Amino acid sequence: MEEKLFTSYIPDFIDHCRIERKLANNTIKSYENFLAKFTDFLNKYPNLTPQNFSTHILWEYRLALENRKLENSTQMYYLLAVRNLLKYLAENDIQCLSPEKIKLPHKIEQKEMSILTINEINKLTEAINTTTQRGIRDRAILETFLSTGIRLSELVGLDVIKIGKEQEELEVFIKGKGRKIRTIYFSKNALFLIQKYLLTRNDTCPALFVTKHKGKIERIKPRTIQALIDKYANKAELHDVTPHSLRRFFAINLLKNGANLRIAQ
Repeated sequence: MEEKLFTSYIPDFIDHCRIERKLANNTIKSYENFLAKFTDFLNKYPNLTPQNFSTHILWEYRLALENRKLENSTQMYYLLAVRNLLKYLAENDIQCLSPEKIKLPHKIEQKEMSILTINEINKLTEAINTTTQRGIRDRAILETFLSTGIRLSELVGLDVIKIGKEQEELEVFIKGKGRKIRTIYFSKNALFLIQKYLLTRNDTCPALFVTKHKGKIERIKPRTIQALIDKYANKAELHDVTPHSLRRFFAINLLKNGANLRIAQ
């Protein structure tokens, strides 16, 4: 019987994540996006089987990621996706490179050890009073960080988005670092909170998240978001909570653990 190509197992892995592991749609789409890039790389190895995927080819892939001038943290997401694919193959008794061969950069692993826990995230969200317009806005901002993995500068730049009634997810194209276009996915809970926040507004500012400054409604500033995160972190007695740590929580849970990022309402 002819051996299946390495890339032919990727749809099987995606189906496994969707059907057996019941992962969130955001998680599924993130795997698909990262593994699509991996598939593009493997086109130079047209007859590659899982058994022939070697440490040399893995190293070539890491070099390809480095040559794209991606940040170490972004490279980690690509590598974690491949590592979970290898775990899936091993669990199904398909001979392949050990997932443990994919080592993360030392600095990244140090950061990973200080990642926020789900309990800490719940404490952070519970510190927000959502009976006020500001509280609803702040909760929507936090959920946007958690459901999309967006950068602070990207979040500040978001404009008002149209959300359908009972819409469960939304795909948005944004200009990321280096003005590169990338896709982010809003969860059902994020969309619910954003819609709830937008219903409290009666201004014409195009920004998704706004603040009032000297009587004028204007686009929220990065320092305002950092200040509100500091306020709720202090209230929840948490330390080292930043927009970047929220983004890291999203990425690690999404890819390494395959977690469904549903946190307490």
